[in-house]
Amino acid sequence: MMKLFFAICIAGIFLSCKKSDDRCLETNYSAPSSEVAELASYVPNDAIQHPNGFYYRILGSGFGIKPTICSTVTVKYIGYSLPDNKIFDVATNAVSFSLGQLIIGWQKGLPLIGEGAEIELYLPPSLAYGPTGSGNIAPNAYLRFNIQLIDVQ
Repeated sequence: MMKLFFAICIAGIFLSCKKSDDRCLETNYSAPSSEVAELASYVPNDAIQHPNGFYYRILGSGFGIKPTICSTVTVKYIGYSLPDNKIFDVATNAVSFSLGQLIIGWQKGLPLIGEGAEIELYLPPSLAYGPTGSGNIAPNAYLRFNIQLIDVQ
């Protein structure tokens, strides 16, 4: 009996030393007020302001699970630069991502909807790709995403 107790204690020590999964670390970063003010000029009147400084519109109601930061999400989306609404990326076929590895705007926006829903996100640079940009996304770009949430795991 003592050996079993000792084995359980050792296992508990090892498990408590395990580092947390980096993809599950939540961030509470909010956009600077100057970015939020500029972003407001690009959004429709019926868009809702999120406390973190982005705007969103829920375009279709969902029926399923809402994702968490640790979820893998399967989505279809179109990304637009603002204010010109030029398309910079399209995923017409469903693609899967770990939500915790995506830009902050997606991390905060996708949990607002459930599987089967669609959301339109308006993101300031600090909640998107920031001062470095990414690929054909310019540094400090304001972005709009239309995202259909297909599946949550």
